[in-house]
Amino acid sequence: MSTTKQGANDTPAQITDMRPEAVAQRRLQEIADNSSQVQQLQAYQLIADNADHKNNGTGANVIQKKENNTGPPRSIKNRHRRSFRSFTQRCECTL
Repeated sequence: MSTTKQGANDTPAQITDMRPEAVAQRRLQEIADNSSQVQQLQAYQLIADNADHKNNGTGANVIQKKENNTGPPRSIKNRHRRSFRSFTQRCECTL
């Protein structure tokens, strides 16, 4: 194990694990950290962070569901509801 000496006002000395398994694990982590996939993800994260700062946290780029305008217009739907209501009211009266 290797140690780093502590100065007068420095942080406590750190012990570096020099066992072969620990060295291999640190090397693999270094390779992963420097991989193209991690660099691409870091670039995407930077874009996302900058987009959030541009909006000042207002969420201006929020995607909202568009209203469904398929089917008959409301005027026709309302007309049918009114006629159905009046039909059912007439039926109740005659019973």
